[in-house]
Amino acid sequence: REACAPIPTPSLNDKVVLVDRGDCYFTAKVRNAQSRGAYAVVVANDQSGLPVAMGVPSSEAAADLHIGAVMISKADGAALRAALADGEQVMVTLQQPGDRPTSLSDGLPQFGSVAHGSFKFYRFRVGAAHRDVTFTITPTLGDPDLYITASATPPTQTHYDREASHVGGDSVTFHPGDDDFCTDCVYTVGVYGWTNAE
Repeated sequence: REACAPIPTPSLNDKVVLVDRGDCYFTAKVRNAQSRGAYAVVVANDQSGLPVAMGVPSSEAAADLHIGAVMISKADGAALRAALADGEQVMVTLQQPGDRPTSLSDGLPQFGSVAHGSFKFYRFRVGAAHRDVTFTITPTLGDPDLYITASATPPTQTHYDREASHVGGDSVTFHPGDDDFCTDCVYTVGVYGWTNAE
């Protein structure tokens, strides 16, 4: 229930894991669930009242985490546990706040849409590996453009490190040795809707 140690279940592929708050850092709980293939983690507060913001001991402690995690109240956690104990199927939807960039995972595509004249932002954390980093958008509709900064600062149409604004799909590659190539850092990707695009 606490997930402070490796979870004995061999596979949690595409499951949302419900754990209790307490006894270890949130990052340990999420890492243990992620290592078993979990899609996300729901942490039930162990104290009455509203959920609290889940902090991390350092930015490095969360660098390898790429699944979502949220906290719910103790009462909501108890209700979910009761429903699961009764054999009910519980569906969970996690929604990213609109003003917060979506985290990208290496090799996993993201699907979405962007309105004409607006940006949708993504973040990609790069570790110490020294290999090409490529960002590609392949629209099924419309014309999105790609703007990227090699930092946590969101790009604009006039402030960016790299851009690709061709009609249709766009791609940008950062190579080791490039002035704006970075390791142990964050790239912020802005997809701009030249037209409404998906």
